[in-house]
Amino acid sequence: MTKEMFSEKYLTYKVMVFQISYAYLRNIEDAEEATLDSFMKFYKSTKKFQLVYHEKNYLIRVTINTAKDYLKKIKALPLNEEVHGVYDDNGELDKHYVWAVVDELEGKYKDVIYLRYTADLPYKDIASILKISEALA
Repeated sequence: MTKEMFSEKYLTYKVMVFQISYAYLRNIEDAEEATLDSFMKFYKSTKKFQLVYHEKNYLIRVTINTAKDYLKKIKALPLNEEVHGVYDDNGELDKHYVWAVVDELEGKYKDVIYLRYTADLPYKDIASILKISEALA
């Protein structure tokens, strides 16, 4: 991959990769670091892709694995705030509570939610990336 091609891919996917990294790590600095690390792994990869779709899915898989590796390294701490419910004082959905509950889910269940709601991927793509049925996604 040439530097020009890599730059184009970085500009195209950097927001998506950061959002996925942040969804897992919940820390801007760690997410930025994981984003850069994901792109470096992607750049160093010798894989050749026939379709842009496959390339994007591969980058998403690299990003998920990188974020999970970071979680193992930093042993992410659970939220320290006291949780009162799904809605805040203004009647708005308390996103911190919802994501705290999502964080309690196991492996692929959590991955499906992250990919659907942070990367806005269709279920077909999620199923392909995670190697699960579309019905499970």
